[in-house]
Amino acid sequence: VGGVQSGMDAFEMMLCGARAVQVGTCHWTEGPKCFDRIADELRAIMEERGYASVDEFRGKLKEWSKDGAAKSRAARVAKKAKS
Repeated sequence: VGGVQSGMDAFEMMLCGARAVQVGTCHWTEGPKCFDRIADELRAIMEERGYASVDEFRGKLKEWSKDGAAKSRAARVAKKAKS
């Protein structure tokens, strides 16, 4: 049980290199409307991050590093402070 429940779930799996994602459980609980919702959420994430196609980010997850984690944390804090 698990799989994709949101556009962010799909984005994260594709960032790791997935070419397809499983939405069976979501379909079982939410029904077929989940497909459009997840696709719309994924499109919004892509637009927000400046991606025109899935190929631009698929498999681009960077290896963890202490420096990279610090930069990511700083970016999240700055974004939160703006909102």
